[in-house]
Amino acid sequence: MSNLKNRLATLESKTPVKNEPIRICWFTVHSLTDDPIGYESDCGAIINRLPDESVQGLMDRCGGLANWEYEGHWRVFEPIF
Repeated sequence: MSNLKNRLATLESKTPVKNEPIRICWFTVHSLTDDPIGYESDCGAIINRLPDESVQGLMDRCGGLANWEYEGHWRVFEPIF
């Protein structure tokens, strides 16, 4: 058992450690309507609903498009009727 612990300690010491900063993007996608045709971001970007796209799919896509450039800025998506 001691040999296994030594081998594990050696392996851990040789494993490179990657230090990458964590980036956080805050956003809100308002869902006050049942059937929006798209969303407009507070930065002026317009995300139109794709043909046959569900409302949840549209909201998920808005989250994926949230702007990561301005850390600490809260992005808001308002529905377009």
